[in-house]
Amino acid sequence: MKTTQNESVKNVFLFLLVLMSLSFIGCSMVGRVIPDDKRILLSDQEKGGGTFHDGGCTVEYSYRLTGDSMIIQGQAYYRRSVDLLDVRAMLLDTSGTVLDEKLVYASGYRESRGRGIDRSFKETLIVPPGSTGITFSCSVQERSSRP
Repeated sequence: MKTTQNESVKNVFLFLLVLMSLSFIGCSMVGRVIPDDKRILLSDQEKGGGTFHDGGCTVEYSYRLTGDSMIIQGQAYYRRSVDLLDVRAMLLDTSGTVLDEKLVYASGYRESRGRGIDRSFKETLIVPPGSTGITFSCSVQERSSRP
């Protein structure tokens, strides 16, 4: 009877481990192809920048390439109050396939409603070989109720 209990515990543990692994894989954008209108080609120069729009989310950004890394900084804007706002930067190859991604801004839960919200970011990304572009992805949960 004791071995059966141990086997049950092992099976439950393995099931949870597999479930957690699949949930992390499901969140990743690596390997997905980004539509042409959402791709930003990296400049031939070491520096570049601009504005990216995704629904109600706007990201003003600038970047500087230094060897195999990129320093990216900017500001995220959203037109309404949010419970959560995350912005990811993704590096793309020539076909628009995501090679790597990094969370560059996370609001935390229920940031202040004030107009002076600082949603700035500055991160260093490792640029995988074959990277020719970047894009951003905004994940938003709008404010669901009053605090």
